[in-house]
Amino acid sequence: MRWPGARPGKGMRMRSVRIGDKAVGPGEPCYTVAEIGINHNGNVKVARKLIDAAAECGCDAVKFQKRTVEVVYTKEELERSRESPFGNTNGDLKRGLEFGKEEYRQIDAHCREKGIPWFASARAFAAKLSLQHAFFGVKQKADVLRDLMPELRLDDDEVCFMGDDINDIQAMSIAGLAATVPHAARRVLSVADWVNSTPAGSGAVREFLAEAQGFVLE
Repeated sequence: MRWPGARPGKGMRMRSVRIGDKAVGPGEPCYTVAEIGINHNGNVKVARKLIDAAAECGCDAVKFQKRTVEVVYTKEELERSRESPFGNTNGDLKRGLEFGKEEYRQIDAHCREKGIPWFASARAFAAKLSLQHAFFGVKQKADVLRDLMPELRLDDDEVCFMGDDINDIQAMSIAGLAATVPHAARRVLSVADWVNSTPAGSGAVREFLAEAQGFVLE
């Protein structure tokens, strides 16, 4: 069952968005991001070298990963024995790989010097937003959604799902209201009930929630 008032995604025109001084979208050059993640091994000097390599290769940006270790991992996982240069537990390793404000200030200064933008994917928002269920690194999203729905006593027409890539399609087909963003993969756009006017990173979820509430009121 699909939600009444949902707007078909087929035929929606993809529009360009800007990241810094570069346009990303149809007809624009490919925007290449070098994934540094935590491959700096907790060392700013290594991070600088990776930034330098990305800049020399002509990448448009570099990306890091920032986690709140106690949110992402369970107490048992952190206490598990694991030898590393940082200590004898898995928690010692995970905490040792994380940068703080001072390290990111140095990264920001170095990226400015090299003329390359940087950003980080944050994995601590779940705790800040008091979310009861948060899943990271999930490839089979439809399976997770199917398992979660009975726990929350939800039917498919009570579920909203927002995605932008190919591995979101199965979960989108389950949800009563499937949404996406204007720069999503074409196959995703073709199955979406709702296509945001707002791109990802600029309030897309906020727009979707506002529209979803409107569907409920209808």
